[in-house]
Amino acid sequence: NGFVWISETQPRTARNNEISPPDQPAFNLFVTGETAAQVSITGPDAVRVIALGHFDDPRAAFCVTSPAEACRKSFVVDALLDPSDPDPGPTVNMAPAGDPVAPVARPEEVVAIATLGSHGWPTVLSIVAVRGDGISRVIGPNAEAPEVASARLIWVVRYLDGMEAWPTLQTRLLIDGPAADLPNWVYVVTRDGLRRQVTVVN
Repeated sequence: NGFVWISETQPRTARNNEISPPDQPAFNLFVTGETAAQVSITGPDAVRVIALGHFDDPRAAFCVTSPAEACRKSFVVDALLDPSDPDPGPTVNMAPAGDPVAPVARPEEVVAIATLGSHGWPTVLSIVAVRGDGISRVIGPNAEAPEVASARLIWVVRYLDGMEAWPTLQTRLLIDGPAADLPNWVYVVTRDGLRRQVTVVN
């Protein structure tokens, strides 16, 4: 996790691999381990990106270096897209290294259920598979339900929903299991916590 700068025009090349604030108007982006990155930003030179994200992240409650209100003002990045190819296709990340958990469902099965009922053609940004006891690190402190926190594996699907001019970012949680069981364990992530979604598959 860490901050990077985004600005309207090309900034100076970094010296000694150190990133300094751009001269022109700019602000910080907060990139997390769950950010879907189509473009690498680890080099010393500036790169062009389309940054999709949000303010007021519920994980601000976990801030230890700054007041929670200051952390809520950070722009948390959900995806870094390449302006020359802004249709990334999903990025699939499995459980963290050293903590392998083999999923039962396949990513394509998870996406098919997670995006049911979407408006228009959904653009899936990322699919992250994490242990249930680590879900608050990804979603926030208000996004726990007993059956989610105790689950062996949770799929976190983030996608853009709605018409092209006004897309909205949606997050769905699915408890891993056989494809036939996935519709029974879909959760919508809201500001107030999790809401179980009734999914009907014809």
